[in-house]
Amino acid sequence: MKRLIGGLAVTAAAALAARAYLRKRRSISIVPAELRHPLLWAPFRVTSHVAVRALRRIPLSAAPVPPGVAVDRRVVPGDPSVDVYVYQPTARSLPSGAVLFVHGGGFVFGNPETYHALCGRLAAELGALVVSADYRLAPGDPFPAALEDCF
Repeated sequence: MKRLIGGLAVTAAAALAARAYLRKRRSISIVPAELRHPLLWAPFRVTSHVAVRALRRIPLSAAPVPPGVAVDRRVVPGDPSVDVYVYQPTARSLPSGAVLFVHGGGFVFGNPETYHALCGRLAAELGALVVSADYRLAPGDPFPAALEDCF
């Protein structure tokens, strides 16, 4: 009898997990493929400092910059100074527009290097300058620190 109840509990848990996975898959499918970050699949919500520290340990590799786009890392002076990446298409005609790209991560985790490919593609396709800020992250630097860095 215990074996039957245990089996039913496992089956019910598996069914709930499968339903949650399918619901998440449908939600993620509406996000354009180039904007999907692997952390979208995380089966949890970030609600503690421990979870934030764990997420920050996940290695996020730098994406390659597409050909025809130059990228420079610069420092914008201020208090504190902010590192930014500047993406310029090599064939940019002047004057052109500019885009401020704020990387994902809810102002809690992430880095601009992960979005090199996307920012480079935006610069190439728009023929514009793209700037991506390496802003301070919460909870170490709480709101509005990240917004001020981006500003």
